[in-house]
Amino acid sequence: MQDPIHYFEPNQALSWRQARLEGPDARDFLNRITSVDVKNLAVAQGTPACILDAQGRFRAYFWLWCLGQNEFLFEMEGGPEDRLFKEFLGVIDQFTFAEKMKLTTPTPRGLWVFGSPAEPLNHGSRDYGRPWTTLWDAPAPASDWVRADLDLLESWRIAALRPRPGFEIDAQSNPLELGLIDAVADQKGCYPGQEIIEKIVAIGAPARRLVQLQLSGPAQAGTELADGAGKLTSVSLKTGLALALVRKTQAQEGKQLQILGTTTSGTVLKVAPYAKS
Repeated sequence: MQDPIHYFEPNQALSWRQARLEGPDARDFLNRITSVDVKNLAVAQGTPACILDAQGRFRAYFWLWCLGQNEFLFEMEGGPEDRLFKEFLGVIDQFTFAEKMKLTTPTPRGLWVFGSPAEPLNHGSRDYGRPWTTLWDAPAPASDWVRADLDLLESWRIAALRPRPGFEIDAQSNPLELGLIDAVADQKGCYPGQEIIEKIVAIGAPARRLVQLQLSGPAQAGTELADGAGKLTSVSLKTGLALALVRKTQAQEGKQLQILGTTTSGTVLKVAPYAKS
């Protein structure tokens, strides 16, 4: 039996936001400051992308879409009080000098659709283990679509071993330790944090790794692991799965990790990759 089409309205739950950048200098500008190869991004193509600091850590994370030769759309989680979105706007302003381009921040209603036929803004299945599409200014959901809540989405995301802004993605983490290798281009020209990213790859592994755990009992995100092994970052009560950012020596499938201050342990099921195979 085919899975039903699910939909989710992210504007309220996630403060799902968009920004648009267009102008003759937009492509070159984004190629200089982001971690992805914008120079060769085709029209109608999208990719997860980052803006990093000099130490290779996140300043911003978003989906970047090419709408035209010199027209680009950003999609991102704004977070509580829109703090993440405001940080993104501040970073863009910091890097902007005399470029001929214009940034706008429209506020249309967004709709996520899971399992629908391909649409222009199709994100693929990396984030939730199933294809999903963003529809902006969308009509009402179809009568046979099933409403998804945030708990269900989080269970899908954790099962897909995918990080989220404000949970795993923050100012202390970098894309390689979180498995966001699709948000970092190979053999790309200079961008902020490039030297650190290349150094991590050359050394062989980041100092921390994102892992998926099967929990033996209840636990809360943000709880430390015993013996300084790391910290739980996301927990799904629906599935008993969790994500944790741990020291690379602890990132081994089958490894048992104790949740500090509880009788709950977690077994490492998967380790996020840090390099393309």
